[in-house]
Amino acid sequence: QSTNNEISHPLYPGCAHIGFIVNDLLKMIEITNKYGAKILGEITDFEAGKSVYCTEPSGTFFEMEELN
Repeated sequence: QSTNNEISHPLYPGCAHIGFIVNDLLKMIEITNKYGAKILGEITDFEAGKSVYCTEPSGTFFEMEELN
């Protein structure tokens, strides 16, 4: 029996991420993708703006948010 200990989203106890406020979310997604980052899930619309979780090649989670 194998156990998968890989964490795929920053939604578990003890798992942290850093957040960035950006001016153009789609442009920043494009830029971070060039450096190997991947989007986790989909862009979410909130009353305050749009947000997306990502991970970079070494596995660190980050969030980008474009405020209205």
